Amino acid sequence: MNRRVPRDWLVRPMPIRWRRGPAWVDGDNIVMDLRRSTDYQPLAEPHVGVELSRVRTPEDATAFVQRFGMLRATREDRRVVQMRAPEDGWAPLREGFVDFEAAALDLHGILEDALLVQAAAGGGAEAICELRERFVIPEDREVTVRGAGDLVVARAGDVLSAEDRLVDADDRSVVLRASHDTAGRLNDGWALDEATPYVFDRAFAGEHGVTPGTWRLGLAPRNLVGVAYLSVALALADRQPIAICEDRTCRRAFFVTDGRQRFCTSTCANRTRYRRFRAKQKER
Repeated sequence: MNRRVPRDWLVRPMPIRWRRGPAWVDGDNIVMDLRRSTDYQPLAEPHVGVELSRVRTPEDATAFVQRFGMLRATREDRRVVQMRAPEDGWAPLREGFVDFEAAALDLHGILEDALLVQAAAGGGAEAICELRERFVIPEDREVTVRGAGDLVVARAGDVLSAEDRLVDADDRSVVLRASHDTAGRLNDGWALDEATPYVFDRAFAGEHGVTPGTWRLGLAPRNLVGVAYLSVALALADRQPIAICEDRTCRRAFFVTDGRQRFCTSTCANRTRYRRFRAKQKER
């Protein structure tokens, strides 16, 4: 017996569509002209999380908005802005640069720790030492813990056990803790977004280079921040080639397109080469 599939199921939209368009800096805010923005599907952009982690300046944020859109503006926010804007004018959608800065800093830290975990799990001695520096807590270090309803700063030895501080832990335990904490930070990012489980076809979402029938199990974010955390999680789960730029003045994450690639741009590579050249000249 033939079963008729409802037409509304055949054309069922993706859970989130977004707007991207012209943007500029206005004081402490990033502004996008909603009237000149265009609609797109952010789940088809696998690099959005890494690109958000690269934001350092207001100019970086405007470039990000032009490519991906605002971080948290809801459909209702856009509707209100459109209603208040004059018919022949522009519709300014605003978000504070501090929001871009905070999300970028968190995502960069997650990527940095995740790449260290992967290197340490593969036996990298330098990565293991770095994780010990980050996760083994001396008793005299100040830590932030939750007190009676509030966050308080206290001496680690007074509020955490030696086991919690990983004082006598072996390398495997340190790597496991770092991996668990990294996953927890991704979960915290999703918690703010209230994302829900969702299965979708990657080709239907508009992702390039995949064929129909390539399904993805993930979360359906409500805003672009959720998409950013989701894309980072999927990239790490798929072991996609991500690295941290070796230029000490950059240190941004990037997708590796060549196995020999150590810098995210030619500018970073040239800057590092020049710095080394000058250092050798001084030695001579």
